[in-house]
Amino acid sequence: MKILLFKLEKQVGRALSLWKTDCNVIVLGSFLLIPFSELRSIEYQFLGPRTVSIAVLLFLAIVATDFARTLASVGFSQIARKLRPVMYLFLAYAAFILHKALFWSSSPEVNSIPLYTLLGVSAVMVLSFFVLSRYSGNDILNFIYKYSLIITFLFLLICLSARLFDYHVVYQGVDTAKLHFPYIFRPYQAATLGAVTLILGTSAAVILGKSRVLYFMVPVMTLAIANTGSRSVMWLLTVIWVLMSGYYAIFAWNMQPHLKTGFRHIVASTALPGVLLLLFMNDQTRRAFSFLTIAPLDLLTAAADAPRHEMWLSALKSYFYGTPLNPGIVGSSTHNVYLDILVNGGFVALVLFVVFVGLMVFSVARMAIRDHASLNHPLYVALGMSLLLIAGEFYVNPMVHLPFVYVFFGLVLAILSNKDSFDMNASHPEA
Repeated sequence: MKILLFKLEKQVGRALSLWKTDCNVIVLGSFLLIPFSELRSIEYQFLGPRTVSIAVLLFLAIVATDFARTLASVGFSQIARKLRPVMYLFLAYAAFILHKALFWSSSPEVNSIPLYTLLGVSAVMVLSFFVLSRYSGNDILNFIYKYSLIITFLFLLICLSARLFDYHVVYQGVDTAKLHFPYIFRPYQAATLGAVTLILGTSAAVILGKSRVLYFMVPVMTLAIANTGSRSVMWLLTVIWVLMSGYYAIFAWNMQPHLKTGFRHIVASTALPGVLLLLFMNDQTRRAFSFLTIAPLDLLTAAADAPRHEMWLSALKSYFYGTPLNPGIVGSSTHNVYLDILVNGGFVALVLFVVFVGLMVFSVARMAIRDHASLNHPLYVALGMSLLLIAGEFYVNPMVHLPFVYVFFGLVLAILSNKDSFDMNASHPEA
């Protein structure tokens, strides 16, 4: 018994020592809680009946504690120095939130983006930025790489469970994907997380000289995303993957040697998903790729999806002509973040939101262009492509409330703020 108590005391001491000296594992590991963000399991009555995820609460508690520890050790001036390079982005977002608080209707007809939700995800973004901005470029690259591998294994596990045990969490009818990932509530949310993870993980693997892992990551993630049945994500991912591959092909001559090797692995690994999809074709994967049979204009206007098309028309007519909204939208969403903002907050609110997203895309694009010879150039390209994918998903799905989107925004802000650390600490092995 004494020996067991001694060992337990030793382990507790090591854990406390880890937290007091270097809590990288704990803090960065807390970001793995975010994929569980849609398991809403705590109910509360603040501002009316609400629910919140235990995972999000744990994440906020850990990163807020780490931020407080950092603030106490380095002081506010050091944190303000990190904030200064991206202050214009925070001000743009703050203007959108302030406009929401002051001018939007207190009982909006379209209720997909209430103020308390925006404040919650804003806290996720701000804390993610402050936590990630104190790490070096190599630390963040390794974090992205390991995070991507873990999420890939989780997606593989769920796909295998669905295949072996006929596992379906929720059935929503013939026209909607049947396979729901248990840690995210909607198929398009799982697909978006998977697509962003794949794009960022690919860039991190190439930069770190571990591009052979793409022969596992690319086919598994593509198959998992296809199994969600999300046409919008699959369409956006396909377009972005083609653009990203084309960009690398054009500028491959100017790349570092191991980046050229990584590009060849990207091209080769892209062929594997096609083989797997042919072997494991099902209703969900057929739905995901059904965009191939739809005209581009019909995709942009949602004409191929009659209910969504009607909601969009109803929202536009309501804003421009004052006609009543479609009853299916009232208290819910148009399935278009931009239209939701337009109907609730007006043209100024929409402009403020678009300016915030646009400024992030512009800032990342400018960084990628200026540092085209950098070892970390593929990461900058991946950040821009992921931002475009999320901006595209805002167009077709109510995603403005999702915590993992704001963790990604925090990551983008941290890299923009800490870019010099990336370039100075770039020491990546060759493949």
